[in-house]
Amino acid sequence: MEKTLKNLLLAGIGTIAYGYEKGAAVIEELVKKGEISIEQGKELNAELKKKLSKTAAAGSEAYSELLAGLNLVSKKEFAEFKAGVEKELAELKEMIKNLENK
Repeated sequence: MEKTLKNLLLAGIGTIAYGYEKGAAVIEELVKKGEISIEQGKELNAELKKKLSKTAAAGSEAYSELLAGLNLVSKKEFAEFKAGVEKELAELKEMIKNLENK
C-alpha cells in the first residue's frame, strides 16, 4: 500500500514537472514571437516555477500526513513483533513438550 501511495506521489511530481516544462516552452514561444517581452517572460517563468513548487510541497505534505494517518508498521517494529511472537511460540512448544512428557 505504501508503495502505491509513493507511486501516486511520484506521478504527481512528474505531472508537475511536465506542466512546468510545457509552461516554460509556451512562455519561450511567446517571447520569440514578440507577444511578450523577455523581462515579462522571465517574470512569468519565475511565477510558474514558484506556484508549481508550492503545489509539489503541498502534495508531499499531504502524502506524509496520509501515511501518518494510516498507522503503518515500520520494518523495525514488524521485526520486533515477529521476534516476540517467535519467542512466545518457542515457549509454548516447550510447555507442550513438558506436558506431553508427564
